[in-house]
Amino acid sequence: MSADGVGRGTPEPFRFGCDGANGTEGIILGDHELAGATVRLSPRHTTREGHFNVEIRRDGLMLAQGYAEA
Repeated sequence: MSADGVGRGTPEPFRFGCDGANGTEGIILGDHELAGATVRLSPRHTTREGHFNVEIRRDGLMLAQGYAEA
């Protein structure tokens, strides 16, 4: 869902470069519609099993949020 509450299609898979050791925050890389935006992952469950909540922001504005498998 986008910042204005309008549903959007699922973005194409993307890669992101991580700054921290835990790999949960970084910048989307490459030739992608969201390139340059910050992505933040948080676990969806109490155990880390590869399922994450995802927030994508640029300049403090929420571009998209949802969930993903990694």
